[in-house]
Amino acid sequence: AIAIALERPECRVVATDLSHEALAVARHNATVLETGNLSFHFGDWFAALNGERFAVIISNPPYIADDEWRETDPGLGFEPRLALSGGRDGLADIRRIISAAPAHLDSGGWLLLEHGFRQATAVQSLLKQAGFESITTLTDMAGQPRVTEGRLAA
Repeated sequence: AIAIALERPECRVVATDLSHEALAVARHNATVLETGNLSFHFGDWFAALNGERFAVIISNPPYIADDEWRETDPGLGFEPRLALSGGRDGLADIRRIISAAPAHLDSGGWLLLEHGFRQATAVQSLLKQAGFESITTLTDMAGQPRVTEGRLAA
């Protein structure tokens, strides 16, 4: 959220997290970097937003599948499992976000979801089933599918 706020100072950026500790670190960093267009809210995904609507929602949810946990970078062992584990198939939080996003997106708004490189097809399918259009997957700097976006029908 901080990077987006710095890159797009004309936009209002809202960040949510379920960890008070993560929010404290983010607030400190936002203050140091002088982001005046960024607000932070504690809560579980959209529950923290009081029905607000947005033109764009960008999410980096937990997406590591339970059986892939051992394959991850050893450095991730220092991260809270809550921040990384996406359930049995890694898509539990992604499903929740896709399901709830239409109530928080403006007509024609975009939803962008970071996911594991093996999950692009599943995320595309979930977006399509939820009525999103113009679904595209973007690759990371290593050429791996990493973010899938979809537009809410106008």
